[in-house]
Amino acid sequence: MTRTATFQLALILILLRLFAGVARASSIYTPNTIGLSPRATALANALGGEADDVAAHYLNPAGLAVTDHTEFLASYAYTMPRLVGGLADGQTVHERASNHLVILGLRLDLDALAGPRLNLPPLGWGFSVAVDRNFGTMMIFDDVRSDYGEFDRWGEANMTMQSALGVGIAPHVALGIGFHGGFRGDGIVETRAEVSGGTSNEGTRMRGSFSPKPLYGVYVYGEGWGVGATYREETWGSFEAIEVTAEPTVAGLPFPTMNIPMNFLDTYVPRDVTVGMHWDAPGGVRVLADGSWRQWSRYEEVAARPHFAGSHSEYETVDVWIPRAAAEWTIDDQWTARAGYRFEPTPFRTIGTRFPESGTTIRGKVILDADTHVMGGGVGWRPPIADWFRVPLRLDATYQYHALVPRRAATSDGHDYNARGGVHLLHGGLLFGGETAQ
Repeated sequence: MTRTATFQLALILILLRLFAGVARASSIYTPNTIGLSPRATALANALGGEADDVAAHYLNPAGLAVTDHTEFLASYAYTMPRLVGGLADGQTVHERASNHLVILGLRLDLDALAGPRLNLPPLGWGFSVAVDRNFGTMMIFDDVRSDYGEFDRWGEANMTMQSALGVGIAPHVALGIGFHGGFRGDGIVETRAEVSGGTSNEGTRMRGSFSPKPLYGVYVYGEGWGVGATYREETWGSFEAIEVTAEPTVAGLPFPTMNIPMNFLDTYVPRDVTVGMHWDAPGGVRVLADGSWRQWSRYEEVAARPHFAGSHSEYETVDVWIPRAAAEWTIDDQWTARAGYRFEPTPFRTIGTRFPESGTTIRGKVILDADTHVMGGGVGWRPPIADWFRVPLRLDATYQYHALVPRRAATSDGHDYNARGGVHLLHGGLLFGGETAQ
């Protein structure tokens, strides 16, 4: 039986290597946690009431119809976590695994591209994809039970894809609809092995797909101001029902078949409602503010489903409100300065458990998370060489810091844990395209 188990484990590791570079739990979601453009990162994503960003298809899809942007973004983000947590007055875990992300975005002014003959209403389309580790991995799942916990919202574990269409339905009013989502997968691993001899025969079937969820937006605007609202449905990444079957034999005599289900849940994104506004003040200053309600209380229901390994943990999560504020100053034709702030309260009131049932040795999963202040700043620069191109060119650079408020929290079975630290983020990009509002 030992050889069968070893062979089975090696096969599983080889298969899962296709999807995992490093095992680390994460509910990070690039559009929310980092931002889909350097400008959005600098402004702390406070763009629910604005239409000018290349990432409008996620932040408020109705904004796609409001400006005559046709633009393309290629950007790179580098995160440097410096997080510490673990048992209070006991052993701690340090999270210092840096992450690399590549983000590509496209925005098209469809009514302008169609020309005057079709006489289309204001119409815009946007798309983006963000992949961790320089396209080196698509998804990382980790349901390994841990004594010390993981920093759930600072990981390196997902690919995201977003797209939307915006249309003007009346003067100064636009609507938008689109999708965003996570990865879904399932698979079968079958192993037949002769324990005492040298033959084995195995078969594998793995399947994965993108699982889109809807998002909607409305935008009302005038000269120098705008108000918007966006709704996004919940989503998550999962690899469900990977059935691992091993059929060992010794000298041709069959032993009972071993069935080992493998199921992973990660990258949970709660249902979100965001309302925001912007106002163009004198002196080239744009003021932005918005707030989001996120239904994190659903996380404990999803994670408790018995087919996920994480169901051995007990969480208590609550809905949260996230305020954001930002400002952007157009200094001259070449330079723009930006700064933003948001506050993210932790939704985890009970952070899990180590031994959820008396008399068992199954360890639960502990999530270390804390209230977080997110502060960002950056610049945009249109270099003189932009005149050599037929379309405008802009370079953006941003620094952002996530400061965790030191926290001591208890598990459902009474063990105390600490969490503290911060995350440094650098995000730079090259944007080709226009910025002229209608």
